[in-house]
Amino acid sequence: MSYDERKLCVVCAWRGSCQLKYSMPGGVALHCVEFTRDITLKATEEELRKRNLVLIGPAGAGKTTLIRKVLERTGLKADGYYTREVKDGLLRAHVELVFLSGETHILADSKSHPGWLRVGKWHVDGEMVESVLIPRLRAARQSKETEVIVLDEGGQLVGVSGQYRKEAIDCVVSSKSVLAAVSLGEEDKELLQRLERRADVTLLRVAPDTRDALVGQIALMLTGERQRA
Repeated sequence: MSYDERKLCVVCAWRGSCQLKYSMPGGVALHCVEFTRDITLKATEEELRKRNLVLIGPAGAGKTTLIRKVLERTGLKADGYYTREVKDGLLRAHVELVFLSGETHILADSKSHPGWLRVGKWHVDGEMVESVLIPRLRAARQSKETEVIVLDEGGQLVGVSGQYRKEAIDCVVSSKSVLAAVSLGEEDKELLQRLERRADVTLLRVAPDTRDALVGQIALMLTGERQRA
């Protein structure tokens, strides 16, 4: 293994160049620094037929809105969840976990609750994550009808539940496509590093001025129309 290969992440080492899958303002790549080549991570032919797309961008970039528009355009049978902030006046009051079926649970609150864990500025209901969310995701990846699993803002969930971390990766390695959204906070780094090591994961940067243009691109990637064109 050459020095250059040791510097590159897994995907870019195979390609022979860095594709800058995501970057911080100013264009500084966040990968190809401490990764080592591992041929055991190479995706199988079956895995490469599906799509795992991870939307990254700061809060307010429009990642959740983008997911909704993509699902509406494709008509794919999707399961999973998205998150929604609910404000009390001008202040953020709590975060709701909304399943695509419409079922809603309180995920996090700006106020403390007994047994809830502090992640950044939020207090997160880890018990709900493990008793409600994880079984639903497991059922989604085992369902014969589900085509796409939606995972929205999983970074803070990794911080409160090791089981969520495992289930998120299980979804990625399943036969289902995954459409996920991740912010760029400290709590998201571990999940991003785990996901970007896989050859079947594509990271797409989302900003308010690029969000609408990505709808068609992501829809094509999920449905496979680009490969048939």
